[in-house]
Amino acid sequence: MLLQRFLVRLLTMLVTLFGVAIVVFVVIRVAPGDPIAMMLPPGASDDDIARLRALYGLDKSIVQQFFIWLGGVLHGDFGTSISLRQDVLGLVFDRLPATLELATVALLMAIALGATAAILGARSRGTAIEAGIDIVSGATLSIP
Repeated sequence: MLLQRFLVRLLTMLVTLFGVAIVVFVVIRVAPGDPIAMMLPPGASDDDIARLRALYGLDKSIVQQFFIWLGGVLHGDFGTSISLRQDVLGLVFDRLPATLELATVALLMAIALGATAAILGARSRGTAIEAGIDIVSGATLSIP
């Protein structure tokens, strides 16, 4: 029974991850603009465009592109940034300290404000203050 539950959860997780991978791939592909046009100077020849498309695998079918991309992601190769022409994973790690700093400050502020609002709301049961706190907390929870 426990093994069956574990296997069902594992399968659910894998299907979810595969679905998220599809969504991420599609969002990247439907972004406006041609990535090859961004990389080449204006007036580039058709041969240059075709060569760069082949280099990045953009000359293959969308299904082939997806599985090539997914294989790279599963092996830790997130590709090359088209605008910066650098390894994406390296760019992520370069910016990780600033991201963690911002996330830590935001978390500490959320804890401080949340605790203050909770104490104030608990002490002001049934008043306009509690209703205001409920409205503000509900509104902020709905913001993505």
